[in-house]
Amino acid sequence: MGYRGAISRQGIGSARAGANRQHVVIRAYKALQDRHKDVILINAWHNLWPQSMMTMQASTLINFQTRDGPYVQAMYRTLADNGIDPQSVITLPVTSHLAMPRIYRNTDVGIFPNRCEGGTNLVLMEYMA
Repeated sequence: MGYRGAISRQGIGSARAGANRQHVVIRAYKALQDRHKDVILINAWHNLWPQSMMTMQASTLINFQTRDGPYVQAMYRTLADNGIDPQSVITLPVTSHLAMPRIYRNTDVGIFPNRCEGGTNLVLMEYMA
């Protein structure tokens, strides 16, 4: 199974205020989707701290409204509010690290939207391996 798409993965340390950068990915993916109707956004944006989603309120890149309910459903509503076709988005369930290389091989672009992760960008290094 191959996807013409991008995978975006959130890091474990992304709960810090301003650390997660999904709003940047949402804006960039919208521009990509407008040009290429067959592109798919595959994400592993699981978050044990759903309140960190509130950092997107300060974004000037997307429309964001406070959402109640499960994190994944709130994110899908946010994507739809920003003109992204939910049919073009795949949110992976919690996935074993051992399964990720197969997923990476079936995508064209890897994105790790985090500006506060300590050390190296290990997820992208794994993606490029």
